[in-house]
Amino acid sequence: MSQAAAQQPSRKKAVISLLVLLVLTCIIVFTFKDHWAEITAALAQLSVWQVLAVLAVGLSYPLLEGCVAWVIVRSRLPQFTLRQGLDVGWCGTFGNVVTLGAGAVPVQLYYLHKAGLPLGPGAGLMTLEYVFHKSTVLLYATVMLLLQHRWLAANNVEIEAKGIAVGVRLEHPATLIDQIQYHNRNGRGKYLPAAEYSFVNQVDGRGVYSFCMCPGGFVVPAASGPEQIVVNGMSPSNRGSRWSNSGMVVELRPEDIEQFTIDNLQFTISMQHDSAANCQLPTVNSQLSMMYFQEYLERLCWQQGNMKQTAPAQRMADFTKKKLSYDLPETSYAPGLVSSPLHFWMPSFIAERLSKGFQLFGKYSRGFLTNEATMIGVETRTSAPVRITRDKETLQHVRVKGLFPCGEGAGYAGGIVSAGIDGERCAEAAKAFFD
Repeated sequence: MSQAAAQQPSRKKAVISLLVLLVLTCIIVFTFKDHWAEITAALAQLSVWQVLAVLAVGLSYPLLEGCVAWVIVRSRLPQFTLRQGLDVGWCGTFGNVVTLGAGAVPVQLYYLHKAGLPLGPGAGLMTLEYVFHKSTVLLYATVMLLLQHRWLAANNVEIEAKGIAVGVRLEHPATLIDQIQYHNRNGRGKYLPAAEYSFVNQVDGRGVYSFCMCPGGFVVPAASGPEQIVVNGMSPSNRGSRWSNSGMVVELRPEDIEQFTIDNLQFTISMQHDSAANCQLPTVNSQLSMMYFQEYLERLCWQQGNMKQTAPAQRMADFTKKKLSYDLPETSYAPGLVSSPLHFWMPSFIAERLSKGFQLFGKYSRGFLTNEATMIGVETRTSAPVRITRDKETLQHVRVKGLFPCGEGAGYAGGIVSAGIDGERCAEAAKAFFD
């Protein structure tokens, strides 16, 4: 009698599992009922081995996720087994399928709770796993971004050099910017937000302008590879730091780099070294000249920063007077600063235009040009240094049909909003092409 009672719950679970599987199958069939002909036609073009390879890759994801969950959960629940970790991975897959991608974590939390882990720590550990997952995706995307332009050039996919803007991050005390912009010696007071500014002017035929101004923000490292220093800016939601910063950049065009290549032997050698290191690029490729210059400047900045992530910096007024700063103000840049003569080692067609631009901005806004402000090198990632060419009407690549170069990485946007608008246009063009 007791044995039959023990078997009853397992039979009940089996029946429930079969019913759930049947319901899911019906949902899938109903969802794709108008596309079965397309699906079967696509599958018919694959070999058995290709189908098996796709299935193997699909099965590997929940297995890997389960292994990660096992390692993470054991930090709080030592008796947690690998089998239970794999169950968590499959629960996540089940939750994603049932809720169309929205319900993996609740299902996993329920399983962990049944395994003896309280909901609070369980949610924290699943969030940590999510962060690891997204960090891995970000790392993969970064590697692909670094490789794509060289790969495209090596495989004769039409690209072209595109104008960019490079310069520095300029950091002021937030109270000073508040006083200048609100025209009040007491600053913004209790209720006004941290002040913003925007400057733009033409200097010797090129634009000099502020970029991505971050009121009450921080200067942060943004290098994506070894032997680089790249800086960027960010603001927390409360705009509450003691500093305000902005990119201050100079417009560059491909013809500027052509002349710089002629005049600068070190840059020419670095371009040739890069081409020699990539066996698919037997000669220096002018289509990548702006990217080469970007990398050259980032490496030069790294050398000036003592070959660490300490950034070379100079007081703003000292820069315009071509003086080395004896000391530097306190900064929000966490790795630290090292005093460096930016006016000396930055290419002259950048440094001289920046200096003239700062003097003009100082005339427009009294108190802006000051030694309380710090220039931090270098800001180079304002936009992509190449453009993947596309047809103006169809938005497809000029030679590779079905390829829709899109957004900032392809050279058709310069920020979040413009990238979103271009993405919408390309999505509509792609839909029209495949329809």
